[in-house]
Amino acid sequence: RVLFRSINGFRKILLSSFVESYSLKSVFIYVDAITLKNRIISRRGENLEQVRNRLEIAIEESYGVEEYDYVIPNYDIDTCVESVIKVIRSTSNNMKAIYDGEKFRKEMREILVGIGEDF
Repeated sequence: RVLFRSINGFRKILLSSFVESYSLKSVFIYVDAITLKNRIISRRGENLEQVRNRLEIAIEESYGVEEYDYVIPNYDIDTCVESVIKVIRSTSNNMKAIYDGEKFRKEMREILVGIGEDF
């Protein structure tokens, strides 16, 4: 079974009896701060306040990355999907990507300061 959840949902699952019933593999899929900002803005479906909120949520979620078994970058959808499939099929936790949470948060805070310039 595959279950997609935010970091808060993931933490709730970890505290539930669900963990005892299933062999879970947790996956955090990420991009860098600039790519995330550009993707959100390019969708044009949200106003400035909603974009700011999404970016602030990303900062908060970045604090929980080390709780996941797997960390996968999402710069190319095909490569990302292949990585997730490998995780589902694997029996070990050996796909930790290099993720610099402090760098992400620093970049995201800088982006938030100047976000109005992109609209």
